[in-house]
Amino acid sequence: MKYCASVITICSLLTTSYTQADCNLTMSVEHFPPYSLAKGGEWSGLEIELSQALFQEANCSVKYVTIPWKRSLYLLEHGSLDVLPSMSMTKKRQAFTHFIGPMRAENVSLVVSARDGTELKKLDDIKRFEKRIGLGYAEYYGEAFTHKIENDPSFAAKFEYTDFSTNNIKKLQRGRIS
Repeated sequence: MKYCASVITICSLLTTSYTQADCNLTMSVEHFPPYSLAKGGEWSGLEIELSQALFQEANCSVKYVTIPWKRSLYLLEHGSLDVLPSMSMTKKRQAFTHFIGPMRAENVSLVVSARDGTELKKLDDIKRFEKRIGLGYAEYYGEAFTHKIENDPSFAAKFEYTDFSTNNIKKLQRGRIS
């Protein structure tokens, strides 16, 4: 079973003595209920509460920033972002970050319009869709999916990418994607 894990940049902070002035972290967040959501400029949700508890224990302050997923990964890898929650653990990502977890079971779902009428039982069934399917840039959909998209050009051609998953929901509602 795959698990979702949050970045534990702050792990070392829990074992070292820091003052509030020494520990100012930046965490990328996006509207992803019930894990993170903004209401009136304030962030809340399960990931926010968990991270706030860890930051408080480490005597750290946190600044929340909303950055597209692909850019967040880049900034994390290059040291300009400290915390990125809801990140699937992959070998590539383990090369530049530390994980804590498992935090929760990770399930990836494919949402398609009921109007499409295409039944899905295996990955190859995706090739039968008339319209393309929206994916998020740099998101991880599992080993089998990654292998298929990297090795089957006709499968890979069935997808278009966006920075925010909410864009795909809008495209789906407007009938632009399957």
